[in-house]
Amino acid sequence: MTAERGKAKTAELFMTDPLNYFDRSYTKMHSLSPSDRSDLQLHALSARFAVQVHDIAMVGRLADRQGITSVERPEDIVPMLFEHTMYKSYPMALLERLDFARLTTWLGKLTPVDVGNVNVDRCGSIQQWLGSLAADTDLDVGSSSGTTGTMSFFPWSKQEHVAKAELARVARLQEFGKEPTQDQLTKPYHFVASNVGKYSRNYFAQAYTLGHSEMMHMRAARVQDVDLLWLAARLRAAAASGNADRVSVPDSLLSRRSELEAFGVQSAELDAVWLQEIESLSDVSTVWTIFPYDLYQIASAGLSKGDFWKSGPGSVMVVTGGSKGRALPKDWLDTVKRFTDYRVVTGYGMTEASAVFLNCSAGRYHIPPWVIPFSLNPITSELQPRHGVQRGRFAFFDLMPVSHWGGLMSGDEVEIDFDGLCDCGATSQHIAPDVVRLSEARGGDDKITCAATPEAHAQAMAFLTAY
Repeated sequence: MTAERGKAKTAELFMTDPLNYFDRSYTKMHSLSPSDRSDLQLHALSARFAVQVHDIAMVGRLADRQGITSVERPEDIVPMLFEHTMYKSYPMALLERLDFARLTTWLGKLTPVDVGNVNVDRCGSIQQWLGSLAADTDLDVGSSSGTTGTMSFFPWSKQEHVAKAELARVARLQEFGKEPTQDQLTKPYHFVASNVGKYSRNYFAQAYTLGHSEMMHMRAARVQDVDLLWLAARLRAAAASGNADRVSVPDSLLSRRSELEAFGVQSAELDAVWLQEIESLSDVSTVWTIFPYDLYQIASAGLSKGDFWKSGPGSVMVVTGGSKGRALPKDWLDTVKRFTDYRVVTGYGMTEASAVFLNCSAGRYHIPPWVIPFSLNPITSELQPRHGVQRGRFAFFDLMPVSHWGGLMSGDEVEIDFDGLCDCGATSQHIAPDVVRLSEARGGDDKITCAATPEAHAQAMAFLTAY
C-alpha cells in the first residue's frame, strides 16, 4: 500500500467512524496535534467533495456554476457552504397545501438518498410524511420550527442518528484528560430527556440506557407532535405580526388547536410528576439533557423550598439550546450548582452538526476534529484568516455525514481560536462562551450574503425550489 493510499484509508475511517477511530475516548478526540488534524481534515474533505459533488444534486449544481472541480485546501470549500436557511427553502405554499410530493422532490435535491419511491399518497400531515420517508428510505429526517413558523427539514440517516447518539454518550459521560471507565463505556444510564426532539430521542435513549426502556424519563409536558409544533410556531408568528386571526395552516391542523391548549393546562401537573420522577433518581447514574432556562426555573423553585437534589455516581447534566429568547441572570449556573450536585456541562450545538461542542474547564466550547470551522465576515461572508483568534459568522464543514452536505453557514457570531492550545490541555480548536445570534445582534434581521458568487447561488436556488 502506498503512503498516499494509507493516508486516504486513515482519513476515511476518521470521517466515517470517528467513534472507533478515537477508541471511544473523548480525550483522544481532542488531543490530535494541529498538523495531524489538518492533514486528516484535508484528505477527508477532498474525498467527501469528490463523491458528493456527484451524489447530491444541489452540491453538483452549485459547484458546476462556479467551476469548482476539486478541493486542494480547506478554503476551497467556502463558496460551497450552504446557508443555514437552505433546509427550509421550499416554497411555503407546499407545506400549507400539504403537497408532500413536491416537498419530497425538494428534499431529494439535498440528499444522495433516493426518495423517488416514497409513498406520499396517504400523507395528510407532516408527521405522516416524515414517517413515510423513514419507512421507505434510510432517512430519519429531523425537523424544527423557528420563530417565523417555517419548518426546517434536515436529512440525517438512521445510521448517522445512531452514531451521533453514541458520540454524545462518549462526550457527555467522559471528562477530558481522564481515561474512560468501564462504566462510562458499557453501563446503562438513566436518561432524562427534556430537550430532545421526538425524532432523535429513541436513538439517544438506546445509547444511554442500552435498551432498558424503563430507564427513559421523557418530559410529558413538552409537545412532541411535529404538526402541533408547527401550529404553535405559526400561531406565535401570527400573533407577533398582529395578525393572530390569520394563520396559514391547513384546516385539519387548525382544528387541533385545542390539543395545544390542553398541553398548556396540563403542563404544570405533568411537570410535577416528571420532576418527582427525576428527584427519585438520586442513587442511580443519570444523564439529564435540558435547556438552560428550564433548568434555572427548576433550580430556583427548588431552592425556594429548601430542596437539594443529589445525583447518583457518574451523573451528568448537559445544558444546551440557548435561552430561547428568555432572559437568564448572569449567575444562573451558580443557582443550579447550589441546587444539585450533578456534574454540569454546557454545550453549543445545532441540528445540522453531528456533535454538540462541550465546554471545558477553561470555559471554552471545543470543536471535534471531524468538524472544520471557518469564520466569515458577518456582513460580506468573506473568509477571515484561519489562524489566531477570529470573531465572525460561524461556518463549518462536518465531515461525518453522508446523507447530506456537511458545509453550512450558521446564524451565529462566535469567537474561534483556530490555533487551539487551550488552558484545559486540549489541542482542539475552540469557541468562546459568548455566542450571539446575528439576528438578535441586528435587531431581528440577519440577511445572509452567500459565500458563493451571486449568480451561482441564484441559479442553484432556482434549481432547488423549482417544481
